[in-house]
Amino acid sequence: MPRNRLLRFEAGRHKRPRMMPMAAIVTFSLYSSRREEEITKILWTDLDVAGRRVLVRDMKDPEAKDGNGVWCELPEEALRVALAQPRNHAEIFPYNHRTVSANMTRACAILNIPDLHFHDLRRAFRACSR
Repeated sequence: MPRNRLLRFEAGRHKRPRMMPMAAIVTFSLYSSRREEEITKILWTDLDVAGRRVLVRDMKDPEAKDGNGVWCELPEEALRVALAQPRNHAEIFPYNHRTVSANMTRACAILNIPDLHFHDLRRAFRACSR
């Protein structure tokens, strides 16, 4: 299954510890059903551990383009991934969303996984959660 190969793929991370933790970001996306831009905007202060929810800033909405922060339920698996991240920045995943997307494309090319994009992870979550 391509998703499993993608999650195991972090070649060189032990040599370059500052490298983006793609497996954690992919896992968080799979379980939370969030877009890469939404994920990279989540602050530690947006995480409500007790309520198992997260504030998603500027959640995509065809009616309202900006300022529509929404509290969303966070599955246990996504919460676990978030809490495992180092607290070195205000953001849980302090990366540029375009870099996340580019790294996903690069990893899929290396792993010979054709036609898989970060956005496809949202559909994978929805298909599994039904």
